[in-house]
Amino acid sequence: MNEAGPVGDGELEGLFAAFRGKSLALAVSGGADSIALMVLIARWLKAAGNSQSPPVVLTVDHGLRPEAGAEARAVGMLAANLGLLHKVLPWRGTKPKSGLQQAARTARYRLLAEELERRVRRGEDKRILVLAHTL
Repeated sequence: MNEAGPVGDGELEGLFAAFRGKSLALAVSGGADSIALMVLIARWLKAAGNSQSPPVVLTVDHGLRPEAGAEARAVGMLAANLGLLHKVLPWRGTKPKSGLQQAARTARYRLLAEELERRVRRGEDKRILVLAHTL
Protein backbone atom coordinates (compact mmCIF):
# COMPACT_ATOMS: atom_id res chain seq x y z
CA MET A 1 0.00 0.00 0.00
CA ASN A 2 1.35 3.43 -0.92
CA GLU A 3 1.06 6.05 1.76
CA ALA A 4 0.74 9.64 0.70
CA GLY A 5 2.97 12.09 2.48
CA PRO A 6 3.82 15.75 2.06
CA VAL A 7 4.73 16.79 -1.46
CA GLY A 8 8.48 17.39 -1.69
CA ASP A 9 10.26 20.11 -3.65
CA GLY A 10 11.43 17.58 -6.25
CA GLU A 11 7.87 16.44 -6.81
CA LEU A 12 6.73 20.05 -7.17
CA GLU A 13 9.39 20.63 -9.81
CA GLY A 14 8.19 17.54 -11.65
CA LEU A 15 4.59 18.72 -11.49
CA PHE A 16 5.16 22.33 -12.51
CA ALA A 17 8.38 22.36 -14.59
CA ALA A 18 6.40 23.02 -17.78
CA PHE A 19 5.31 26.34 -16.24
CA ARG A 20 8.86 27.60 -15.65
CA GLY A 21 9.25 31.03 -17.22
CA LYS A 22 5.57 31.20 -18.14
CA SER A 23 3.09 33.83 -17.06
CA LEU A 24 0.42 32.05 -15.03
CA ALA A 25 -3.13 32.80 -13.95
CA LEU A 26 -4.67 30.50 -11.35
CA ALA A 27 -8.43 30.00 -11.17
CA VAL A 28 -9.07 29.67 -7.43
CA SER A 29 -12.62 29.22 -6.17
CA GLY A 30 -11.78 28.75 -2.52
CA GLY A 31 -12.42 25.00 -2.63
CA ALA A 32 -9.83 22.56 -1.33
CA ASP A 33 -8.61 21.61 -4.82
CA SER A 34 -7.89 25.12 -6.05
CA ILE A 35 -6.49 26.29 -2.68
CA ALA A 36 -4.08 23.34 -2.77
CA LEU A 37 -3.06 24.30 -6.32
CA MET A 38 -2.39 27.90 -5.26
CA VAL A 39 -0.36 26.88 -2.20
CA LEU A 40 1.68 24.31 -4.14
CA ILE A 41 2.48 26.68 -7.00
CA ALA A 42 3.52 29.39 -4.53
CA ARG A 43 5.73 26.85 -2.74
CA TRP A 44 7.24 25.69 -6.04
CA LEU A 45 8.07 29.26 -7.08
CA LYS A 46 9.75 29.93 -3.73
CA ALA A 47 11.64 26.61 -3.57
CA ALA A 48 12.91 26.92 -7.12
CA GLY A 49 14.02 30.51 -6.59
CA ASN A 50 11.90 31.19 -9.62
CA SER A 51 12.22 34.81 -10.73
CA GLN A 52 9.23 34.79 -13.07
CA SER A 53 6.41 37.22 -12.43
CA PRO A 54 4.04 36.03 -9.72
CA PRO A 55 0.87 34.35 -10.89
CA VAL A 56 -2.36 36.27 -10.73
CA VAL A 57 -5.09 34.47 -8.79
CA LEU A 58 -8.57 34.89 -10.28
CA THR A 59 -11.69 34.17 -8.25
CA VAL A 60 -15.16 34.27 -9.80
CA ASP A 61 -17.88 35.52 -7.46
CA HIS A 62 -21.06 34.14 -8.96
CA GLY A 63 -23.18 36.16 -6.52
CA LEU A 64 -25.34 33.13 -5.84
CA ARG A 65 -24.80 32.91 -2.08
CA PRO A 66 -24.59 35.70 0.50
CA GLU A 67 -21.21 34.44 1.75
CA ALA A 68 -19.61 34.26 -1.72
CA GLY A 69 -18.06 37.73 -1.49
CA ALA A 70 -16.46 36.96 1.87
CA GLU A 71 -15.11 33.68 0.50
CA ALA A 72 -13.56 35.49 -2.47
CA ARG A 73 -11.95 38.02 -0.11
CA ALA A 74 -10.56 35.15 1.99
CA VAL A 75 -8.92 33.72 -1.15
CA GLY A 76 -7.44 37.17 -1.74
CA MET A 77 -5.99 37.31 1.77
CA LEU A 78 -4.42 33.87 1.39
CA ALA A 79 -3.04 34.82 -2.03
CA ALA A 80 -1.51 37.99 -0.57
CA ASN A 81 0.07 35.97 2.26
CA LEU A 82 1.64 33.75 -0.41
CA GLY A 83 2.94 36.77 -2.35
CA LEU A 84 0.45 36.36 -5.19
CA LEU A 85 -1.75 38.94 -6.88
CA HIS A 86 -5.54 38.45 -6.67
CA LYS A 87 -8.57 39.71 -8.53
CA VAL A 88 -12.26 38.95 -8.02
CA LEU A 89 -14.35 38.61 -11.18
CA PRO A 90 -18.04 39.19 -10.37
CA TRP A 91 -20.80 37.55 -12.40
CA ARG A 92 -23.28 40.36 -12.82
CA GLY A 93 -26.74 40.35 -14.30
CA THR A 94 -29.83 38.24 -14.08
CA LYS A 95 -29.32 34.61 -13.19
CA PRO A 96 -31.42 31.94 -14.92
CA LYS A 97 -34.16 30.15 -13.00
CA SER A 98 -33.26 26.80 -14.56
CA GLY A 99 -29.93 25.36 -15.68
CA LEU A 100 -28.14 27.48 -13.10
CA GLN A 101 -25.09 25.22 -12.69
CA GLN A 102 -24.40 25.13 -16.41
CA ALA A 103 -24.97 28.88 -16.72
CA ALA A 104 -22.58 29.51 -13.80
CA ARG A 105 -19.92 27.27 -15.38
CA THR A 106 -20.28 29.04 -18.73
CA ALA A 107 -20.11 32.45 -17.02
CA ARG A 108 -17.04 31.39 -15.01
CA TYR A 109 -15.04 30.38 -18.08
CA ARG A 110 -16.21 33.45 -20.00
CA LEU A 111 -15.13 35.78 -17.16
CA LEU A 112 -11.75 34.06 -16.87
CA ALA A 113 -11.15 34.26 -20.64
CA GLU A 114 -12.21 37.92 -20.77
CA GLU A 115 -9.82 38.80 -17.94
CA LEU A 116 -6.91 37.13 -19.70
CA GLU A 117 -7.82 38.92 -22.95
CA ARG A 118 -7.87 42.27 -21.08
CA ARG A 119 -4.42 41.56 -19.71
CA VAL A 120 -3.07 40.77 -23.18
CA ARG A 121 -4.59 43.99 -24.58
CA ARG A 122 -2.85 45.95 -21.80
CA GLY A 123 0.45 44.49 -22.98
CA GLU A 124 0.91 41.93 -20.23
CA ASP A 125 2.35 38.56 -21.06
CA LYS A 126 -0.11 36.06 -22.39
CA ARG A 127 -1.03 33.99 -19.36
CA ILE A 128 -1.59 30.28 -19.05
CA LEU A 129 -4.75 29.57 -17.09
CA VAL A 130 -4.23 26.81 -14.52
CA LEU A 131 -7.24 25.14 -12.91
CA ALA A 132 -7.72 22.40 -10.33
CA HIS A 133 -10.58 19.95 -10.15
CA THR A 134 -11.46 17.30 -7.61
CA LEU A 135 -11.75 13.89 -9.21
